[in-house]
Amino acid sequence: MKKRKWKFRIAGGAVTLLGIYLMAVGYGETITLTIATVVLIFGIAIWSMATPESYNSMTDMIAMISMEKPLKTFYIYDAMHTEIFRMTKELLHALPTYRFYLYGEPYGVLKKQFALVRDQFSMELPEGKLELREYAGSIGHNYSVKLNGTMIGAIVDNMDLTVGNIMFDNAFLIVYDAKYLPQLTALAVMAARELARDKDGGLSNRS
Repeated sequence: MKKRKWKFRIAGGAVTLLGIYLMAVGYGETITLTIATVVLIFGIAIWSMATPESYNSMTDMIAMISMEKPLKTFYIYDAMHTEIFRMTKELLHALPTYRFYLYGEPYGVLKKQFALVRDQFSMELPEGKLELREYAGSIGHNYSVKLNGTMIGAIVDNMDLTVGNIMFDNAFLIVYDAKYLPQLTALAVMAARELARDKDGGLSNRS
């Protein structure tokens, strides 16, 4: 996280200074001032993305979570702070393995399957077999989620050309059956965790 902080601070500072410089040399020229303003805003945005604290102070719609420590357990609570769903990563497994709990009770164990090309996870649930498969729907990492062969959701990279999407691996969580929202949210976090692990120098997400 420290390396990321300084990279973003330096890049944000440089772009911000460029914006200020363009404002100074282009004073009185509408086009130059417009370009300078966009550059300045872009620089401030990069600067704010250096740490979760600075980013979260800029917006109340999306929160950045620090992953300086390995994310082992993920919880979902309702408005009364009652635990609805919990996902815990099992350690000392050759392939990634996650244990799921629904309202505190064991729900299933998600295991990565051996695959040469695209990620594939499966889990036996009381309702049947759940499968999470990576597919080439567009550029990036996209996953379909099926229960007994029926599509219940998807995790799809957000390819909109925005500053946030350029800096981060933002994605859409598509839910076709609302009762599986907690499970699909946990799966989306798991997919993001594995991707972050790969980028931080872990084993390739291609088994």
